[in-house]
Amino acid sequence: MGVKFTHTDKKWNYSLAFFKNAEELRFGNNSDVSNSRYSYDVASIDLNGDGILDLRNKEVNQVNGKLSYSIGNDSINHKIGTSGQFGGLYNLDTQNMGSHYAAALHYELKYKRFGVKAQVSKYKKSSKNPNGQSNNLIAMAAYGGSYLVAAEGNTYTLGVQYTVPVKWGPVSSLQFYNDYGYLEKLNSDFNDTAMNVTGVLVTAGSVYTYFDIAAGKDQPWLGPNWTNGLGAGAPDANWEVRFNMNIGYYF
Repeated sequence: MGVKFTHTDKKWNYSLAFFKNAEELRFGNNSDVSNSRYSYDVASIDLNGDGILDLRNKEVNQVNGKLSYSIGNDSINHKIGTSGQFGGLYNLDTQNMGSHYAAALHYELKYKRFGVKAQVSKYKKSSKNPNGQSNNLIAMAAYGGSYLVAAEGNTYTLGVQYTVPVKWGPVSSLQFYNDYGYLEKLNSDFNDTAMNVTGVLVTAGSVYTYFDIAAGKDQPWLGPNWTNGLGAGAPDANWEVRFNMNIGYYF
């Protein structure tokens, strides 16, 4: 819940927003963030299966901003920008307020049918957990589950794509892409996470179908290390591969 202001023109785009709280299903100072969501938020986790939640933090009083500048024309266009976030992390057990911030630089290129997107970001989440609970880890939740994430790190992402128009019955285009992401965890005892996705998007009217091969190391959704993949990770983690197909109908 919050308020946002945006401005868009041919050159400059900027947004500024204030969010009073995270996406809530149960409001209140002592209500844990629900994992029944599609967008990840800082949340709580049951670490030992005893039914008692740990690392019980939630996002409050958050400010977000983004600024970008476009150069070029319809044939070739460059967009450079920066974004930032700062807010509070309220711990439900200690009732103390921590903080978290993130900052990023990004670049986009569109040249005819070719596109590139790149971003470098830094984040830190300083929680006020009870004694005995690590401040080097936070819990994040979505899609019905929670897992641990390193409290401080840098991320690096690079995506490239190329679109080919076709006339195959209802199919009008094929967009080939490769997206790479790397999480550098700034705790020296943790192991970094990497992921690469190669695939093609098939467009047929209002139906969009993705076929891709996803490979990851210490990536919860791709390997056996669900709880700790994005947290401490495993020193002997292997690259895991999954074939994915996603079909969406937009109306």
